[in-house]
Amino acid sequence: MNSDNKPSKSHRGWLKNGNPSGDYTMAPRCGARNRQGQPCRCPAMRGKRRCRLHGGKSTGPRTKEGIHRIRCASWKDGSRSARLQSEAKVEAQRHEAELAMLVRSADATTFQVRAMLGFPLLPRVKVRYLKTAKQLPAEWRR
Repeated sequence: MNSDNKPSKSHRGWLKNGNPSGDYTMAPRCGARNRQGQPCRCPAMRGKRRCRLHGGKSTGPRTKEGIHRIRCASWKDGSRSARLQSEAKVEAQRHEAELAMLVRSADATTFQVRAMLGFPLLPRVKVRYLKTAKQLPAEWRR
C-alpha cells in the first residue's frame, strides 16, 4: 500500500473465485454510440470489439442444417402453421353449419322462451377451432 491508502497495481491480489485480478481500465473500449452520441466506455469482451451490452444481434443460421435445427427448436404445436389453420377453418365452418341447422329446427316454444328471457331469437354462432400437431411435419423429420 502506498501513502494514500490505495492499493497499488502490483498488490491487487486474487479474486474470490481464484482468478488473478486484471486491470480492466487498460482493456480496449467498446466504442459503440450511446443515446447521447458519446462512445460507450465499457470494456470490450475478450476477442471482440464490443462490450456485453453492444454485442449485436445474430444474423441467423446460414446452412440448411442450421435452419433445420432452429426450426425444430422453435416448434411448439404447429397451431400457427398455414396448413393446420386452414384445416381448423374448414372444421369450424362445418360445425357452424351444423349448429345453424339445429337452430333452424327449433320449434315455436323455443322462440317464446328465448323472447321471455330476453335472448335474441336466432343467435349468431361463431366457432373457432385450434388444431395442434403432435409431431413435427414429415418433411422436417430426418
